[in-house]
Amino acid sequence: MLTTTAVIPLLLFKGYSLFDNVVLFWVLILGIFAFVLMGYDKLAAKVGPKRRVRERNFWLLSALGGFAGVGLGAVVFHHKVAKASFWPPVIASIIVWLIIFYFLKFY
Repeated sequence: MLTTTAVIPLLLFKGYSLFDNVVLFWVLILGIFAFVLMGYDKLAAKVGPKRRVRERNFWLLSALGGFAGVGLGAVVFHHKVAKASFWPPVIASIIVWLIIFYFLKFY
């Protein structure tokens, strides 16, 4: 039987503090959600009159930490790849989050 003291270490990234782990877990969860949402929006674009996801929602997800899911979802589903106006906010989010990760690891 697994207890909380046995499960909690499994959820932590080694070498990081608890706060850092919460941030990394947040980014992981939002990334998965953004990836699924990208797939849904691509399906909705192909099928037709389904409700679509606004670009600003993808930008918001990216800014909140789901940048990996947005980027990976765009490549995997070939969705919004050619739309130049979609990418500057996503790239800005990636840069900001890389800076955050740098400070989490080295400061």
